[in-house]
Amino acid sequence: MLKYLSVFKAMLKIHKFALFKNIKFFSVIFLFLFSNEISSLSYSMIINPPPEDKPSVATILNSDKINTEYTNEYKNNTEFSLIIMDNGKKSKNQLVYFLINNNPNIDYGTANILAKYYIEEAAREGVNHDIAFCQMCLETGFLKFNGIVSHKQNNFCGLGAVSPEHKGEIFLSKRLGVIAHIQHLKAYASKKDLVGKLIDKRFGFVKRGIAPTVDHLTGKWAADKNYSNKIKNLLSRLNQIQPI
Repeated sequence: MLKYLSVFKAMLKIHKFALFKNIKFFSVIFLFLFSNEISSLSYSMIINPPPEDKPSVATILNSDKINTEYTNEYKNNTEFSLIIMDNGKKSKNQLVYFLINNNPNIDYGTANILAKYYIEEAAREGVNHDIAFCQMCLETGFLKFNGIVSHKQNNFCGLGAVSPEHKGEIFLSKRLGVIAHIQHLKAYASKKDLVGKLIDKRFGFVKRGIAPTVDHLTGKWAADKNYSNKIKNLLSRLNQIQPI
């Protein structure tokens, strides 16, 4: 750049001299040559602009300006899915271990058959068996049945249970109780038709699709303000169990 400044100063001196001496020819020639130099410099600066301080990839990823609209939707990008109409990830053995570890008084046969039923029936209706199983653990106190529902009812999610006088639905077998639970959960999470025969007598009382995720269950499935958080806490604990 100093080069061009020197040339420019020299041009001014010569041009001034040329005006006084009426040597217009040399002045015009010099101006023409220098204008080409300036044009070349401008062109070079446009084609090869000076380097800018561009933010790093890490800065971009951590920027508050990133579009975060997707956070309003529930994606499968967490450690465990909160979407009810989704695939469960835990195996039967992991569910059995989770149940027995929290209630040592449950015999292996009962834990094993329930885990089997939850995986099978949830798969039939497209429901996340991890969520359904954790909800069962919450509603029954890991099958301790310390509330108004008795273990003899095979009611694993408190269907219709509102008081000691109204203890809720009774099912003839554990499988039927599991099916009713899965169907009721699907009623809340989806508007799709049932695949299997209707067992849940309260299915028609639900406004379909009002709770697509665990977080939507609070205030809908149960009045407890911490209901969804309790299920998520159980899901987190279940997720810590390694493959068996």
